[in-house]
Amino acid sequence: MENNFDDAPVQLHFDVSHSPPHLQADDRPSQDITLTAALSGAAAVENEADRFHHQARKTRKLDDMESIFDRKDTASALRLLGRRNEITLSGSAYVDEHNDENLVWQVQSHYLDLRICVGCGLGLGAMLPNVGIHHALEFRLDLHQKHRRFSAKYAKLGFDPTNCMLYIGRSSSGEDAWLAWPPLECLGKDGEDVARTTGVEDTTMSQEHYRIAVMFLSDTLRRIGYRDVTVTEQYPDVTNENDFRYATNAMSNAFDLRVKVISTSQVECIRPASKKAYQPRRSNAFDLRVKVISTSQVECIRPASKKAYQPRSDDNRRINLNFATLKNLDQAIVDFYEEWIRNAPPEYTENGFFHNRRPVAVTSRFGQNQKLADTEELRVEERGNWLRECDYTRIRFITIALATHLRVREVNSWRDRDVDEIMRYHSDGVFTSFNINDRQRIDWDDLEVMDIIDTSDFEIPIYCNKGFNIPRRIPRFSRNTRPHGVLMDLRSVKELFQTPGEDDIDLGLDDEDNDESKEITCYTYPQAGLKVAGHFQASGLMKKFSPFVKAVNEDLMEDDDDESILTSPPIVSGIACQGYNAVMHSTRGNSAQHHDAQLGLITGALAGSWAKGVSAERTAQRLSERCSRRLPHASFAEKIENDQILRDLRLENVFCIDVQALKPEHQNGRHILQKIVQPLTYAWNHPSILDEVKSRTILFKPEAYPALYNWMTYPLTCVLEHIWKIGSSALVKKVHPEPTLVELCSSVERALNFMHTGNVAVIATSAMNPLWIGLSIIHDGLPCINPTIVPTLTSTILVNNQKWPCNNRHQPKSASQGAQIRTYTEGHFNVFYAHLSMATYQYNFWNQCLIPDIKGNV
Repeated sequence: MENNFDDAPVQLHFDVSHSPPHLQADDRPSQDITLTAALSGAAAVENEADRFHHQARKTRKLDDMESIFDRKDTASALRLLGRRNEITLSGSAYVDEHNDENLVWQVQSHYLDLRICVGCGLGLGAMLPNVGIHHALEFRLDLHQKHRRFSAKYAKLGFDPTNCMLYIGRSSSGEDAWLAWPPLECLGKDGEDVARTTGVEDTTMSQEHYRIAVMFLSDTLRRIGYRDVTVTEQYPDVTNENDFRYATNAMSNAFDLRVKVISTSQVECIRPASKKAYQPRRSNAFDLRVKVISTSQVECIRPASKKAYQPRSDDNRRINLNFATLKNLDQAIVDFYEEWIRNAPPEYTENGFFHNRRPVAVTSRFGQNQKLADTEELRVEERGNWLRECDYTRIRFITIALATHLRVREVNSWRDRDVDEIMRYHSDGVFTSFNINDRQRIDWDDLEVMDIIDTSDFEIPIYCNKGFNIPRRIPRFSRNTRPHGVLMDLRSVKELFQTPGEDDIDLGLDDEDNDESKEITCYTYPQAGLKVAGHFQASGLMKKFSPFVKAVNEDLMEDDDDESILTSPPIVSGIACQGYNAVMHSTRGNSAQHHDAQLGLITGALAGSWAKGVSAERTAQRLSERCSRRLPHASFAEKIENDQILRDLRLENVFCIDVQALKPEHQNGRHILQKIVQPLTYAWNHPSILDEVKSRTILFKPEAYPALYNWMTYPLTCVLEHIWKIGSSALVKKVHPEPTLVELCSSVERALNFMHTGNVAVIATSAMNPLWIGLSIIHDGLPCINPTIVPTLTSTILVNNQKWPCNNRHQPKSASQGAQIRTYTEGHFNVFYAHLSMATYQYNFWNQCLIPDIKGNV
């Protein structure tokens, strides 16, 4: 559960489909079921859930949940869990229509949130900035993270990353650097096309390949004269741990080098005048300090036994490379890699891995959320930054995520714009529509006398030559006006990714060819128990975006002949899209996907009662203390109390750029920024896209969002507080809490996670569906708990062990298995499961042993 890389935490691009690995259930349902539930009253009924579906369901307003939470009415909240309830937004005082005349929609800002660069050939090209000299740049080479995976979803690498990538450190600018070994046929401008990554590939190298890679880098550093790395054997036996560690000090700060002098004339001893004159440093200790005149006259001596000398592994060892050294290392890799592999012993190359592949740098930066410039002064500076940050002539592919915030606020008053002001910014004219087929030019004299608003107080729109809306009045907001919370209407969001019909408006840009086989998958993630409101993620761009992507490609190839444009693959391709509320960025931790209330911490603390061993007991103690100080949902509640918290709808598009397909003079950061990044982010302003999105949103007043997460989850958090009260009392007494209490806690925490994320991966159906909690959060939104299994939620004994769900072998079903195994160990869970089995065993066992006689008597 903790980060294993203290100085370089794993960077993560926020993914609405991600769930904590320790809460992912093997028996989870399909994510499609959330859309089915949003569109209809109920999905398919399973036999074991018949009783649940036959229960009456009551409809309640969102306002009722606010009232219960505001009064801290625990009794009413717990009663809600005793029956099926569904929340309706109809008639709620906290919901506004998207086309309310008092609300103003603004494309607030744009962000760069992900960037992955893949080198186009041998070397570290993707890691080097486009400058000749840089005094402040430093790269910390880290060769210890052999188990670290490259887990980017949708990234275009140009090769299959399985078992061929090694994390090598993080730059001073915050980019993670990887050395990948793609096959030769995947290199260069005309390399084979390979499917995008899925984020689940095992990219780690085998142990032997990892050690060979380390030796190559160590020997290359030695070759360029880097002072802090020593190599005593160029090609050690990489199947032997000691041989590998003796061969280089790149893995350890302490290195004991022993030498036998073959020819004293070739070696000059440097001995201290006294003991005090020479104290070996811990970072690079030597028994004998020698100056080697000829390396051929020096032979390394290893100790006769393992006890004689064990080289220490130091996981904190980092090799600091300044910019000049990094460039030298890059050039040495290019110059000497093939020679080094050619001279390697047969066992280094017997499977062809290093012979048929070449080391290529890959850089990645996730979750940076870097705002793009919004003033001309900043844009000038930004263009310079993009020009210097990378030598794009050595990049093959770039994968970028561009995010845009849509903000909705209630207007206080308006200021009408002068026609002269509009003329100054739009000298090429204004029009009545963004549809080129039916629009008419508006004369400036006509615009002077044209009404600004219609009879319903809506602004009469006008458009520029490119079809973008031109505001005719400027909104004024009160100082304390907070934005509305914006979620997508899950009942209609999928329509954004369906093929446009024949009657769609013509923008003057040809749509890309629609391939019926390339159907875009769109998954929905309901939020806070509101079945119809939430987030989405799709495997492609909105269909209305297609003309804008094509326009960018045509602009990049404007000097090419028509045949080349038609036959060449696009330079820029849309990969994926997701939409979620920006509050997600304000509640999760740094480099984290989830906040405390989503992590199942209480289950981990209670299960810690069964912990054995120093490490497990330490984990249990930490979780227990964390929950004792503050329960996870209380931490979340405190974070969202900030009035200035973001409530914007955040829309992210992921694109791939084939840099080598650009003209050589355009392979620079400034051109990519101006011709690709800016047009694709500004496209969200176009009414053909913006109006489609607006009509598929649900708006919550500032006082309701994100507070509604607290309102809607209040019944569950009341149960968790009661469970913790019972369980922590047992922990204080040094006794095990009831195992079924731990299982109930796990089910409730999983339901809480679902209400915060909408991700069905956390629903352990085998245990949670008989409890009804797994069924209710999907089909109703609000949870309910089977009163047969949990007769009361207020006593010290909550669960009827005799009714706990079991499989057909009468073994109890568990919701906590994955969490316990990942938090502790599989052995830990096995001990816990034995106690769970005994707690539910007596009834199940004797029930099977009651054998009736021939007369039917027991």
